[in-house]
Amino acid sequence: MTTKKDLPSYDKYFPFVVEAMKARGGSATIEEMEEDVAALMKLPEDLLAVPHKNSSRSQFAYELAWVRTYLKKAGMAENSARGVWALTERGEKATPEELRLIPKRKRIKPLNWIWPPRHWTWIGEKGFLQSLVK
Repeated sequence: MTTKKDLPSYDKYFPFVVEAMKARGGSATIEEMEEDVAALMKLPEDLLAVPHKNSSRSQFAYELAWVRTYLKKAGMAENSARGVWALTERGEKATPEELRLIPKRKRIKPLNWIWPPRHWTWIGEKGFLQSLVK
């Protein structure tokens, strides 16, 4: 019986996810991505059918969801519409080496994620922050 342990580790999916989106012009639906990554990695149906815990979702789909999340945190992909993901300019230019580093940096948030908040701006020579919200 095929189990979760038979699947590749999720960090192996990153280059294939990016390659799948590039092959579709830079964006893909979740379903297209799952289909394309499975084909690129030549994963058999029994591996794709391994369930995630007691869920109706497969372990493969669950792991690809995390890959998309990490790509988004790294600034390489964006959720352009519900169920549609697109590569950013940074994602389009990402090298295989950069993609391999994403899982190791998953806990590091890009600086522009938190600071400064979008309604703040830098002013003056010393770079003080000023809120644009009044």
